Amino acid sequence: QAGQRWQLSRRPRPDGPYHLNAVMSGHLDAPLDCLRDHTSRSFLRLVEEHASASPDVPRLYDGVAGPAADGVCVIAYTLRHMLQRGYTIEQLERPVPSVYREMIRFMHEGALFSGASGDVSFAGAGKAGNLALWQLWGNSTALVGLATANGTISLNLNGGPTSASWRPHPEGPKPPKFPMRVLALSLSWSVCACVCCISCFKGGGYCKRRELCQAGP
Repeated sequence: QAGQRWQLSRRPRPDGPYHLNAVMSGHLDAPLDCLRDHTSRSFLRLVEEHASASPDVPRLYDGVAGPAADGVCVIAYTLRHMLQRGYTIEQLERPVPSVYREMIRFMHEGALFSGASGDVSFAGAGKAGNLALWQLWGNSTALVGLATANGTISLNLNGGPTSASWRPHPEGPKPPKFPMRVLALSLSWSVCACVCCISCFKGGGYCKRRELCQAGP
């Protein structure tokens, strides 16, 4: 309206322009299809609480939390679709060109859902472009890879991608060892007991036969 101006808040919204997209689509408090038991508002609030728990870490989640979660949901829906089609996880981890094209086709045509950043769907996106790979290092990010539209791939930028920060999954508790020594002793005692019983039985029978022989006619 005349005489009114937009005011810039010093503190950004929980998810930047995507928060506005969710508000404009009336989606902020609607249940999300992929993030079960969450709305866009509750999910972004959860991210905000997680980020605020580490005051020394810059606000790296502003503007990316919603789209990042929706991107994971797109992958999850695509994997579910391909598994229902009969493909295995191994085939999807290293897809041949035909399988890869089928996955992309589903993303463009079948991935329609309510996400944290608003209603998610794809239109167009068929034009070749550059793809950048960024990695989080401590409290900062760095460009570590780049795939250009002409097919050139560089994975040596700033040292390239690394998994040095990852740690192996902790080993679970070891199952209790089978008590072989106790079993061996039990078997030994059982064998000894059987031998003793057999000896006594045979011995008793021999004595009885001897008495009968001596008391013969």
